[in-house]
Amino acid sequence: MASRTLLLTGIALLGATACLAEPPEPMSAFLLEQKTITTKAGVIGVAAGTRVVVVARHGDTLTVRANDQEFEVASDQVTTDAEAARKLLQQQQQQDMLEREATERELQYKERLLTEQNAKQEQAKRKIPGPTAAERQLEEVHGKRERLKTELNKIKVEQTGLVPADTSTKARQKARQRRKEIEHELTELDRQERLLKHLSH
Repeated sequence: MASRTLLLTGIALLGATACLAEPPEPMSAFLLEQKTITTKAGVIGVAAGTRVVVVARHGDTLTVRANDQEFEVASDQVTTDAEAARKLLQQQQQQDMLEREATERELQYKERLLTEQNAKQEQAKRKIPGPTAAERQLEEVHGKRERLKTELNKIKVEQTGLVPADTSTKARQKARQRRKEIEHELTELDRQERLLKHLSH
């Protein structure tokens, strides 16, 4: 009877030891800032707010995994606050969208300039008079308007709070003042465009 009790006690201890030996569940966290990592395929970016799994901890440094990639981050570069991470991811997506739109506008502007340049070269070959001074000024007005619109869109998004920005009173006043200046310049450019179109006809 005593040997049976001893055997059962030994089995229970082995079971408890096995349970203690099981590794803890990996902890989930979220990146507080965008991380750039180098892989065999090249350099990729992991957006702020992305969920990562903590694989190992080395003092103040964590080894984490996201999108089948492992990389290291400082412990203060992650958070367990899912709501804060959601907002960060939304901000990053909004910023990425603005950058894509600005890039597309710039590409369209450059393509338009290239098309106009090619047209001018064709005109020169045919000895056809090139654009008038009014038409050249009109091109400059269009280019300046595109640059001002891009800057104005960025200021508007920062003022909505969707994209992180300097929140000091001085910075906010400066942003409001610059927004007024841009809106005034755009109004003036519209007036110039109407006048130049009239002169070029």
